[in-house]
Amino acid sequence: MTRLVHSSRSLCLAWPMLLFTLGMGGQSCDHLFVSYVPIYDLITTPDKFTGKPLCVQGKVMHALKLPFLTSKVYTIRDSSGELLVETEREPPTAGSTAHVQGTLERLAIIEDQSIGLHIREIERW
Repeated sequence: MTRLVHSSRSLCLAWPMLLFTLGMGGQSCDHLFVSYVPIYDLITTPDKFTGKPLCVQGKVMHALKLPFLTSKVYTIRDSSGELLVETEREPPTAGSTAHVQGTLERLAIIEDQSIGLHIREIERW
């Protein structure tokens, strides 16, 4: 019984440190030990990435804000391709460089074709 209490206490003491580490790690993909994924890979093999956390970086090409909608979209381009990013925040300005952490999503799949492939932004810096 003493051993169980000791283990529980150690676990309780470890949680704050773990949460602190994860909180600090959320600041960038480099801290998450996640490498940037080329956009070409996302477009050509979306099944491998759909619904999983990922990071991309590139130049912001276009931004679109529609009135009365909370979501905004912009396109990001790297040396391998271009992809739409959905955000709830103010989109970055065209021509700027963005580092985006998010998840790959699609609206539909029709005959092995991904329709509406985009990244849902979680964080950007």
